[in-house]
Amino acid sequence: MPTVSEHIDVPLAPAPPPRMGRFLALDMLFEGGRMFVGATSVLYLLSRGFQLQDIATLKSVQAAVVLVGEFPTGLVADVVGRRLSLALALLLGGAGFLLFFACDTWVWFCIAECLTALSLCFWSGCYEAYAIDSSGLASSPQHLDRFFYLNQTCNSVAVMAFGFAGGLIAAHGVGLPYLGAALTFGAAMAWLVFVLPRDVHDSRVAAEHTPLRVHLRNAFADGILRPAVLPLFLASLLVQLVIQPILHYWQPLFQELDPSVETTALGTTFIAYAGASAVFGSVYAAIAKRAWVRSASFMLTLFMSFSVLYMLVGQMRAWLPALVVFCLLQGSLASVRSFLSARINERITSSSRASVLSSLSLFSRIGMMGALAIIHWQLSGRDGERLSVVNLYNLFSTVSIGLCLLMVIFLLVVKNDKKRT
Repeated sequence: MPTVSEHIDVPLAPAPPPRMGRFLALDMLFEGGRMFVGATSVLYLLSRGFQLQDIATLKSVQAAVVLVGEFPTGLVADVVGRRLSLALALLLGGAGFLLFFACDTWVWFCIAECLTALSLCFWSGCYEAYAIDSSGLASSPQHLDRFFYLNQTCNSVAVMAFGFAGGLIAAHGVGLPYLGAALTFGAAMAWLVFVLPRDVHDSRVAAEHTPLRVHLRNAFADGILRPAVLPLFLASLLVQLVIQPILHYWQPLFQELDPSVETTALGTTFIAYAGASAVFGSVYAAIAKRAWVRSASFMLTLFMSFSVLYMLVGQMRAWLPALVVFCLLQGSLASVRSFLSARINERITSSSRASVLSSLSLFSRIGMMGALAIIHWQLSGRDGERLSVVNLYNLFSTVSIGLCLLMVIFLLVVKNDKKRT
């Protein structure tokens, strides 16, 4: 019979998994609201008397606002509060979609584009920071992979569902999807206010009274310049560099691979690869707790699989085999991006999480813009001859494979250095 002074070892019950569903639902409403107009936005602007060059100008305005506002909005989230920043994102986005629906002049459309761009800036980085800290994921890093892969799966489902609904509604009025997007953002606001918990970061910031310059310095010291984060940041930057043809030029790729492909087949392709991303995410979420999933060798395997599939898709000469490879490519891409997000969030501090994520996103967008500049330069051709989209895919996939080989060399060097020490 042990005395009261003796220590008795009692096995601790495992910590309950964080409650992620409420936060995933919020992001689904945000992404779904944006995708409400995804299938009809160009048609709507053309119906309001705009020309293609006018639409390009609007998108340039959006890109400029996002580039300028990305980092400051992340800083606001860390200084003022993540929940308030998400509310601003929903308010600005809803107002922007309402302006698109109700107005008909260039100035107001430009203002609407600025509002929706600012909405995206406030959401970027802030949502992840709020969800990770307020759900308990910050203290349960083994659940981070599951969160990001489930988030990818839910967003893919939302994109398919809301995009399809927007197309149906547009048959009764090409501007109605914008009204639907605004209402969806309103529903997301109600969910944020009445269902989701308070921002646990607010009280910590108020207690610390951290000066703004300190937050600014920490955003880089804890982020891009931190040795544990820098390799992951560079990997994210390189992913943004090589994936632009996949995001923006997959439709002309399929038309070039199989000239007989119809427009309806392209719609099927969109649904198929979004579904494949969801399947990959759900399968990976089931194994995300295992230690080998978070290893450097697994990251290299993901990158290599992505690069090989990238190369293969340009070698197909019929729609169906190209569709199969493209779906696998999209699934591997979703896995790579979720893996990097989980690893980065493991290695940054909660106090400056939104600022760090926004700064990473900012530089990733610069990489994206650089890749798009290369694409447009390549597609313009030389001596009046245009480069084919297939060759464009081959070019970027070759770069991707080369980057994988550099990663192998880097990992081998690090491994040898560790053995010597």
